[in-house]
Amino acid sequence: MRKQTNKERREETLEQVGILLEQNDTDALLLTSTQMMCQIIEKFVGRICNDIQYTNFSVDIIMRCVAQKTYETLLAIVELAKLDKGYSAMPLLRPMCEELIFISFIKTPAENLMIQYMQDKVILEILQGFKAQNEFFPRAAQLLSLEDYSQPEPERRTMDELESRILDQKNKLKELGKKIGWGNRPAPTVKYMAEATNNLMVYDFFYHASSSAVHASLHHLGRMVWGNPSTGVFSITNKHFKQYYHRFVLTYGSWLASQVVSIVQAQFPDDWPKEEKDSWSILLALFIVPAIHHQAPKIITKEELRWSK
Repeated sequence: MRKQTNKERREETLEQVGILLEQNDTDALLLTSTQMMCQIIEKFVGRICNDIQYTNFSVDIIMRCVAQKTYETLLAIVELAKLDKGYSAMPLLRPMCEELIFISFIKTPAENLMIQYMQDKVILEILQGFKAQNEFFPRAAQLLSLEDYSQPEPERRTMDELESRILDQKNKLKELGKKIGWGNRPAPTVKYMAEATNNLMVYDFFYHASSSAVHASLHHLGRMVWGNPSTGVFSITNKHFKQYYHRFVLTYGSWLASQVVSIVQAQFPDDWPKEEKDSWSILLALFIVPAIHHQAPKIITKEELRWSK
């Protein structure tokens, strides 16, 4: 099959966008445009993630991993939006944001130290995972009164050895932290990385926007309750704000994905599908740039501003 040129793809994209604009349906425009972005990102991540030559754990590999995960996450957001489950996609914005900040942070002159940090951090996370599962399953079996549970509780010696290895690994990471710059701690905080990469406003925005969906939040729980004050009849559901969540996750999921792609593209410039150059720019200009310019969707909705004090 003959590969399309940049001009052909541009005209094709403009035709699709023109039809959407004529329909004057903002929600359909957002959904279809995000799907079109996914198709372009799929080409790029396919080139940098499929059948590659792996030599060692490196910044290069992590960049590829984050690009692939971002693509898969944006696909999941699209599927949830199609099902009118935008609220369930809100928590997905949090890791997208943190990984955007992380790949900005690891692009540092101290790359060798950063590689050592990532290798040691992986080991720490695996050890912590072992500890968590060794503590959880026996106690969960007790709570459920599982008489036929055959796995014995880990010996105290085993747990002590595991705890010792975790402590040693944390100390190694603390020494690296002193050399790289985040001080006497095993890992930099996301806020520290955001400050170091001039992404603090991005961190703050998505922390407040998505953390409420990740953690127990009175704001998001209260947002579920709507009705008629004069009759006193209310209902409790996230469906009250389904259009808001639909627009929020598609707009900002696409924005975060575009930022990740921009960083990873700089790492692998020859792998970007050149036939999509103009189409990508059209999609960014269509709904991401206006969203940022007009500051919409916001974290706090106009409906909530009418709440009685």
